[in-house]
Amino acid sequence: MDLLDLPIDPMSSFRFHGWLVVEVFSDQGHTGIGNAALAPRVTKQVIDLYLKPILVGSNPFDYEFLWQHMYRKTMAFGRKGIGMVAISAVDIALWDLVGKITHQPVFRLLGGKTKQRIPVYASRLYSQRLDELAKEARRYKDEGYRAMKLRFGWGPVDGAAGIEKNLALVGTAREVVGNEIDLMADAYMGWTLDYARRMILLLEPYHLRWLEEPVIPDNIAGYAELKRMNGVRIPRAARGARSRRHPIRHQPRRRHHAGAESFRARRSARSPRHPARRADAQLSYRRGEPEFAHGGILSQGGRGGRQRALLVHLQGRARAAKRLYRAR
Repeated sequence: MDLLDLPIDPMSSFRFHGWLVVEVFSDQGHTGIGNAALAPRVTKQVIDLYLKPILVGSNPFDYEFLWQHMYRKTMAFGRKGIGMVAISAVDIALWDLVGKITHQPVFRLLGGKTKQRIPVYASRLYSQRLDELAKEARRYKDEGYRAMKLRFGWGPVDGAAGIEKNLALVGTAREVVGNEIDLMADAYMGWTLDYARRMILLLEPYHLRWLEEPVIPDNIAGYAELKRMNGVRIPRAARGARSRRHPIRHQPRRRHHAGAESFRARRSARSPRHPARRADAQLSYRRGEPEFAHGGILSQGGRGGRQRALLVHLQGRARAAKRLYRAR
């Protein structure tokens, strides 16, 4: 019997059931676009009630002041989670607007490139029937990807049978891609520390490039303990706690000294010039730590001139087909 003969959906709690698009209009006809997901309706309310009054009539080039003002406006309830997601969506839109005004890609406005090339990887391979998983992995290999990442479908509550199913996923993918292609795996913060210890030892023969988010981001001591496991060669990767400011900004150094992580997965879909992202990127660059691209869009184009941002209207328009919510 196929180990994956039962329908499962390990991503059910992470699926984007909607999307928020934020548009920031300038008085000279440019439009900056940002986005947020996971909780678009609630995020839109935060923007409507708390961020819009700050932005209307302000200058988009005052991005640092605007970010700090938005952060302090929502600080009582929003130092992480929805509050930071809302700020991030607006911040992305502001930087998109500035890039269009100055005819520059945003990465150049943030300080320019530090590397000639950044490796990318195919990031999908959800838990599924083994024959379908093999077919998908083979397709990525044929398309020329030199690295790919899969998702585990079982955790501590599934016991020994779940462990075997997780190992079957990795074993199938490794058999298809061979040892000349990097293979990574993501646990989506779903494991306990004890379960992670057991899995890491069992995963050693498959030579994973890294194991991503085996435990929740707040468990820094747990990551440090996993990295210190004797005889284990699988690096652990963390994204530094989703949608936070200070835990990201101040903990990279703490995590490094605690020996908690080995890789930084760069996600451009968050606030591009969030102070935490700059500090994290600079820290990683100075140490020569490996970085991998993990999605994102760089905007460019538009006309020059000094602008004043006019966030003239915020309105949600539900589109049933795509479940898209647009903020204007």
